[in-house]
Amino acid sequence: MGKLVQVNTTTIVSPSATVTLTGIDTDDVYMVTYSNVSFSGAGELFMQVTSGSPATPVTSTTYNEARIGLFADTTYQRTGGNQNKIGMSSGIADTTTGSSTSAIIYLYNFNNSSEYNFGIYNTIYRDTLNRSRGFSGGFYQRTAQATNGVHFLNASSVNFTSGTFTLYKVL
Repeated sequence: MGKLVQVNTTTIVSPSATVTLTGIDTDDVYMVTYSNVSFSGAGELFMQVTSGSPATPVTSTTYNEARIGLFADTTYQRTGGNQNKIGMSSGIADTTTGSSTSAIIYLYNFNNSSEYNFGIYNTIYRDTLNRSRGFSGGFYQRTAQATNGVHFLNASSVNFTSGTFTLYKVL
């Protein structure tokens, strides 16, 4: 691994409920970054994988995840479980409070229909009380299927108001 090739990027220029990045079409490792992401109200950033054409989020209860939260103001937090989406960061508010989030996510086996896809991630964010927070974690999809991208959403039905999301192929 020594070279990144940009596959897809989206920059929020007007409020949007979701962001989808597609272009995974080989068995290579992929990396997703997002930076300076904020919302029109308080919420939590989630991710799902996409499949099909057009790319559709996989919303069935097939994701297992585990993460540890590292917080500047209190003790750590361990969370995990299985649900229909992967939690990336929580307590993020609108841009008026100065809170935002950024992350790096590595994706493995996403184009392989005979293996579970999985990923690892690190996030950093400022929450609604302007506290520094971060998560390190991993996930896997409990169904072996070829997937072609990732889909980001907020659980609170608020819009993305800023941020840049980019998908890279790692060579």
